[in-house]
Amino acid sequence: LALASPAGIVRLDLPAQDDALEQAKRALGCDLGNAAIRDVEIGYPWAHLLPRDAVTLEDANTLAQCVRAMTSQELRVFGAVLEVEGPSSFHEAGTIAMDIDDYELVTDSEREYGMEALRYAGAGDELLDILDGFTDFDALGRCEMETDGVRETSFGSVRRLSAPWPRQEPEQGQTMC
Repeated sequence: LALASPAGIVRLDLPAQDDALEQAKRALGCDLGNAAIRDVEIGYPWAHLLPRDAVTLEDANTLAQCVRAMTSQELRVFGAVLEVEGPSSFHEAGTIAMDIDDYELVTDSEREYGMEALRYAGAGDELLDILDGFTDFDALGRCEMETDGVRETSFGSVRRLSAPWPRQEPEQGQTMC
């Protein structure tokens, strides 16, 4: 993050600790809330999904703390959720990051998703083997994905655990379940 004041420009690596913030404050000669944010540099493949206007130091630092604590899998989930949610501020992105456990990446395979739904309902592998050939697991998977609000993103298919995202309108040629 690059902060500017009439006294100069200070680059601040986030998340920043209190001593680094105090040092930046002294170098800029003003309260950091009064410093202008000149540049935000983020080294993740989903960085383009974050809004760059109305960024505050506090929100950027909170987001950086959350991202720093994420596993590589959570970072992929975060990218997928940013793509679906389209946050309008760093604050909203930070809220998503704090709630990352409310989302999960799921298989892109409709067949596998359908089989997982049956496993979740109590079906074992033996029953699935019996049903194979008599059950359209792809159709079941499509319906379950729609019911669960699964969204396809460039980071993989993702769903929200607390409450499914609202249903999307089907594209031409798609059928409802």
